[in-house]
Amino acid sequence: MMVASAVALTSCQVRARRCVVISSGTLGTPQILERSGVGNTDLLKKLDIKCVSNLPGVGYVAFCFRTVVPQ
Repeated sequence: MMVASAVALTSCQVRARRCVVISSGTLGTPQILERSGVGNTDLLKKLDIKCVSNLPGVGYVAFCFRTVVPQ
């Protein structure tokens, strides 16, 4: 876990006894998953991130949708 303060960015280890859900919206959640090792194995290897679960669709679908604004 990264902790930001006015002075510095530090790292600490956090443990949970039960399931923890982390969400950061449509665009932020895929980044959290990929940085945690969940995503496309090829992409994670290029970024030197250990793959925990190969799910190639993580981060892909969000860019497939288009926003339609009624006029």
